[in-house]
Amino acid sequence: MPSPLASQTIARIQQALRSREAASLPEVITLIEELSSRAFSISVPELADLISRDTMVTAKVIQSANTFGYNPFGHTVTTVTQAIQVVGFNKIRNLALSMLLVEKALHGAQPEVLRESAALALCSGLFAQALTTIHPEQDSEQAFVFACLRHYGRLLLTTFMPEQFQQVHERPVQETEPEACRRIFGITPLELTHHLFEESRLPRVILRCLQDVPQNLIDQPPASAEERLTAITHFAAALGELVVSPRVGAATFADQAELLRAKFSTKLLLTNDTIDIMVKVVDQNLRTFSRNYGTKVIATGVFQRIAERANQTEPLPVLPEGMLLNASPAPASAPAPAPASSPAADASPPPPDGISVLTECLIQLSEFTSAAAIDVPGMDHAALSAIRRALDLQDCVLFQRDPGAQTYTAQTGLGALLDLVRGRPVISAERRDVFSICLNRREDVLIRDTSDPKIRPFLPEWLLAAGAINGFILLPLSNNTGVIALIVGTRSGTRTLQPAARELQLLKAIRQHLVSARRLAGVKA
Repeated sequence: MPSPLASQTIARIQQALRSREAASLPEVITLIEELSSRAFSISVPELADLISRDTMVTAKVIQSANTFGYNPFGHTVTTVTQAIQVVGFNKIRNLALSMLLVEKALHGAQPEVLRESAALALCSGLFAQALTTIHPEQDSEQAFVFACLRHYGRLLLTTFMPEQFQQVHERPVQETEPEACRRIFGITPLELTHHLFEESRLPRVILRCLQDVPQNLIDQPPASAEERLTAITHFAAALGELVVSPRVGAATFADQAELLRAKFSTKLLLTNDTIDIMVKVVDQNLRTFSRNYGTKVIATGVFQRIAERANQTEPLPVLPEGMLLNASPAPASAPAPAPASSPAADASPPPPDGISVLTECLIQLSEFTSAAAIDVPGMDHAALSAIRRALDLQDCVLFQRDPGAQTYTAQTGLGALLDLVRGRPVISAERRDVFSICLNRREDVLIRDTSDPKIRPFLPEWLLAAGAINGFILLPLSNNTGVIALIVGTRSGTRTLQPAARELQLLKAIRQHLVSARRLAGVKA
């Protein structure tokens, strides 16, 4: 019997599915819903109709069906129905599902948690498909769909309850994702998947794949092909979660991957190098998929982590707890203790009231946006001046994204840092440093102590060469194309940089004004 919290979550999701919330149900969920509820009865015309609802997927399915890899005899294909007849029902079904998942994973307008769920579902399906090469008696297309299907509950939660799922991402280090889901939703994503489908009269083989292999059977040889398929989808989903996790470093990944392999080695006949080979295969599949079907890959997020696992390089660093401000803003009532100071220091004026300064700035920015002609440079200067004063910063510099590039160049700001970096693209989303973490995750970053040995390796040379910077804060300006600009504020001296929670809220509102002003003024990002 579900708990009251779980029942509330289930009811919320069921209502969203019934009402086709947010104007239209995402096509990827519609396709999964139809494929699961009618896995062995859906007809060719019905599948063609499902695929044709998405113009992008329709075009690329037809494009694929005219390539040598899918159509070696060169039959002309102009419709989805013809593609199914020429290429095959299962292959076109999985190709469409893959494209929809990739579309969700790459679309910048989607919430980050939904994009990650879509990428996770796709990768799990590809891992399951790769694993069937060891077990040729298994249907690789079926394994792909069932492994994707295991993440249906996660796709639903991140589609209809993204803000709550963001809390799962921001869970304490010692808490696992299933534990966080039970705390926030009362139910795990896999349990939600199984609950939603258990009354749908699905074939038993599908329902079994929506559950984990029982612990008492996991180290025994499979008694049937159905039991092995359940183990394949369980293993593929677990490996997918491990591979894409931003919390798992290279060394930790190797250890945890070996534990996972050993756990399933008897059930699935896994050798020592199985996972390494599978990760490389999936990484190559994603690259080929992107190259052939025109999607833009992804040097960031989930797909970047897969490439790093395949190349056995260290993923983007996980910063020490508290440095990602979206995860743990500092409470206003708990400022960092000030170090002992001399009588001369005690005589210095107190720091400004940051909340008042930032509030006044918001009022000023509102007046700017109500003017007949929006003065974007004037708004930038007002915001930088207020942020510098409110946080008692040494420098406050605005880096703009360079046209058609992943680099950022400083053009305006306050303090000596601007003179050192003006006109130089010193910040890049593709470099492996603290700035790329901020840009790729679109999260505020606070570095309180640049001498911290945990963070020192991720500081770029130009920042280290800028002089006595003891702490800094990174504040991205984002729209649906990504981070369009970045405010960098630095501080010297002994006093710790520690914005209060209310100050962080005001800083976010200020940046929203700056982004809106650029849109209204037609400024190209």
